[in-house]
This record gives sequence, structure tokens and C-alpha cells, in this order.
Amino acid sequence: MGIWDELVDRAAPAGATVFAWQAERRVRVALDAGHPVIAAPQSHTYFDWAETVEDPDEPLAINGPLPLEKVYGYRPDDGVIGVQGQLWCEYLPTTDLVEWRAFPRLSALAELGWTGPGGDFGEFRQRLTGHLGRLDRLGVRYRPLS
Repeated sequence: MGIWDELVDRAAPAGATVFAWQAERRVRVALDAGHPVIAAPQSHTYFDWAETVEDPDEPLAINGPLPLEKVYGYRPDDGVIGVQGQLWCEYLPTTDLVEWRAFPRLSALAELGWTGPGGDFGEFRQRLTGHLGRLDRLGVRYRPLS
């Protein structure tokens, strides 16, 4: 069973996987309570947040900023079984906006989840350039790198 981290404070079922979304500290709370944990703190994994608040062309967002470098720099606690990005669509009425918000930040989170924390952001940016070519061929309307 998967549960949001609020239930850890309310006698969550033993063995339930906790999706710790509220804050980074909630990851540790769920781990300390003995649960398998998917790290999904909104501060680093909520892709419906604006990447910047300084660009006048940035579409309306519920919160932000959450720049690409911050996503890539997230360091989940030891013991998590994975990471997850969220993209709620209240402010994203089109698939183009969903893609624009998700990418390339989803690529940063995917690399973090696959290889673990500790990578160099500059090297990631170099690899990302090649990956953006793949997204171009697929017709994904991602947010351009700044």
C-alpha cells in the first residue's frame, strides 16, 4: 500500500510505502518510523512550480521557483527506495504546458533516481544537451535551458 506522509503521524499501516511530499524532513520521519519511502518533497520535485519567478514569460504557477539545478542537486536521505516528481495540472490546461513544466527537470530527477546523488551539475548539463535532441525528435515542447 502507498500512502502520503501525513499518515505517518496517524498510525500508518506497517509496511506501507510512504510518499514523503511535504518537506525534506518528512522523508526522515517516515524512514525513522520504519517505512519504505519514496522521496517526493515539494521543494525539489513539484514540477508544476515555476522554474523561475523572474521571467515575465513564465506561465502562471502555484509556487516557485524550482530551477533545474535545484532538482538535480536534491540529495535524498539514505534508505529511500526511490524518488518521484509531481506535476499537478490546475495551472496547466494544455499538454504543451505540461511538457514545458516537466522537461528538462524530469530528466534531472530521473538521473538522480537512476544513478544516485552526487553528480556534477555541469556534466549533467552537457549530457542533457544530447538528451534534448531526443526530446526534439519526439516533439516534446520542453522549457529551453537558461
